[in-house]
Amino acid sequence: MRGPDPSYAQGFARYRDESERPDLWKGLVGLWAPYLGPTGNKLLDWSGYWNHGTLTNMDPATDWVVAKDGYKLEYLKSLAQRVSVATSPSIEPGLGNFSVVWVASPVDAGSGSNYFDKRNVGSPYTGFQVGQGANRSTLACELNGSTRRTFQIATSRFISNTSGERFNLAVTFDRKGLAIVYRDGVSIGTEDINVAVSEVVAGVNPLKIGGHHTNNTGYSFSGIYGYLYLFLRILNPSEIMDLYIDPKAILRKRIPVFYSVPAAPDGAIIPIGAIARWHMNQRINNS
Repeated sequence: MRGPDPSYAQGFARYRDESERPDLWKGLVGLWAPYLGPTGNKLLDWSGYWNHGTLTNMDPATDWVVAKDGYKLEYLKSLAQRVSVATSPSIEPGLGNFSVVWVASPVDAGSGSNYFDKRNVGSPYTGFQVGQGANRSTLACELNGSTRRTFQIATSRFISNTSGERFNLAVTFDRKGLAIVYRDGVSIGTEDINVAVSEVVAGVNPLKIGGHHTNNTGYSFSGIYGYLYLFLRILNPSEIMDLYIDPKAILRKRIPVFYSVPAAPDGAIIPIGAIARWHMNQRINNS
């Protein structure tokens, strides 16, 4: 039996042992989920690392919008609206492999549209970034170490140019420089960008969710943002499919299962150890 969708009103898993999917918390360092409900000028991180973001150039009264599947954040490109997450060692990808999963509905790519950007200002642009090229024509994934590496996948392979089309995307990067892009849980492109993730050291610039590292309005996101999950490990294909099918499972509270103890015969005493063994057998038989 599944519990109610997570929200501030209904409750949610605040740590892995409460979650329906504790396995998905492994390597999780950023969990920004507007669907939990509005939180003023902050977008809270529930990964346990407290990498909270600040709404910038946004109005909490109007930019938190509600949809049938929960709240979302609405961005307007011309205002360079973004969520800024302060620099933290926990969200630096230089430690090795990492994965990002997000859902959004872009409405105006213009000259470009960044989903997230963690790069330094100035050359070399060390860090990492994922966004769409002009008029949603490409998905550009970039890792910048001592050498700038970029790969682009034509979005005609997985997204139309229709304004407001909702999509779930995931990108994984391994320490050997192999990048895999998933659309709606299915791999749609693989590229060896020939840069070790260990080269990539994102510096003092904040992580910009929906913004550009220079705050350039031409590359800001415009549309509806659903959620962003950041892991410092490679998600496997089945985990990515699970997050597409039920992205809220990671924050949904697990419903505990209780077993009744069989009644003892009249006047008999059941040792506590026997009760404990009975409960253990029930858990094994139902696992």
